[in-house]
Amino acid sequence: MPSGQLRIFAVAWNMMWGLCYILVAIFAPGIAGEEPLIGGIFYGSVGVFVLIAVWLLFGSHATIGRMALFILAVFEVWGGVVSWTGIVLWQVPFPNKEFFQVSMAFADLLSATFMFTLCLSNDSGRVAHPEP
Repeated sequence: MPSGQLRIFAVAWNMMWGLCYILVAIFAPGIAGEEPLIGGIFYGSVGVFVLIAVWLLFGSHATIGRMALFILAVFEVWGGVVSWTGIVLWQVPFPNKEFFQVSMAFADLLSATFMFTLCLSNDSGRVAHPEP
């Protein structure tokens, strides 16, 4: 996959991931066992932060967007590790919660990979217009 396509996929993945955090804040704010109000504020804030970081990549503040994505990527690695090791037990209505633990860890680590891809890229994301 050429780097341009990887960048597009990474941007799309992170937009989806940010929206997922916002939807979790609305529909399942207590998924990690915390108080629903605190979980809703936390997950909603992370989702908005992801979307703002991706949006900043395409403006004159691309460096700030890269720094924000780096911070988010470190957070996602932490989330993947605590999910994988069982430090956080997800409150899901599935009989096999361990499978969800591993799936969530994989999704977090994959998201971190795409965030690191975007924050380490040299391309500012601006569309170059060809000269006539």
